[in-house]
Amino acid sequence: MRVMKRSLVVLGVAMITATQVMAANPIEIRERKPGYAIGAAAMNVFYVPVRFGLTVFGAALSGVTGFLTAGNQEAAGDVASVFDGTQFLRPEHVEGSEPIRFGPPEFP
Repeated sequence: MRVMKRSLVVLGVAMITATQVMAANPIEIRERKPGYAIGAAAMNVFYVPVRFGLTVFGAALSGVTGFLTAGNQEAAGDVASVFDGTQFLRPEHVEGSEPIRFGPPEFP
């Protein structure tokens, strides 16, 4: 019975804390941009199949590289990173606020 009471007290404190945190961070209202959404969907009709083919080719080439280098995972990873990048387009890509990435990610 003591465990049940403690559990209820902990649950109550967690609920009060969570509601206070939610109240401190109100939900942002974003501007709707249906044109960018439709543009991204239309572009994905062509982009995704091409990108999928490149990804499959990169995975196969990476596997062959790993096999031919006696299981060297770094060599296979280096080849796989060349085919890394944006797999599908989102409205942010069409808008230009997020770049479309091809190849390995750039770290600072």
